[in-house]
Amino acid sequence: MTQDQIATVWVNDPKWSASASRQSIWAQWHEAAAALRAVVPVCAAWVGGSFLSQEMEPKDIDCVWIVDEGLLDEVRQDPDARQYISLFANGLIRRDDMRVDCRIMHWRPRPGIEMEDARDQDYAMWRGYWDDFWQRVRNGPEGAPRTRAETLPRRGYVEVVLDGFPE
Repeated sequence: MTQDQIATVWVNDPKWSASASRQSIWAQWHEAAAALRAVVPVCAAWVGGSFLSQEMEPKDIDCVWIVDEGLLDEVRQDPDARQYISLFANGLIRRDDMRVDCRIMHWRPRPGIEMEDARDQDYAMWRGYWDDFWQRVRNGPEGAPRTRAETLPRRGYVEVVLDGFPE
């Protein structure tokens, strides 16, 4: 899905005309994307959460930025860039009015399915974690005990290619 398609469906559709939050949340997502992309190319973003739901007033937009592992390692050689990237990687870019809840997942080019080393295993674990996370829906209020129903896939996410995957 493209950024324009997301805007068409979840921001600009007439059914959202009464929303006081969708336009500003989407603008903040663009702001966050531009800020991270100024430091390192972003292959793609997985976008989900209440923003991609029928809620008129989502509290935020959830995002996992997918960044090439090699480029991320290179950029992290600079202490300032490393600190900046850690804000995105750990979901700390939020300021009082920022409603973009995000993390970074490194993308590791793997021509086969074999796990050749610990980094392959780490990549596969995190990719599976985020894929599984995006498909779950909390049943009760935040902090309530988890239920079996919350383990079932009941929603999804969209992948937005930004700078593309390096060959």
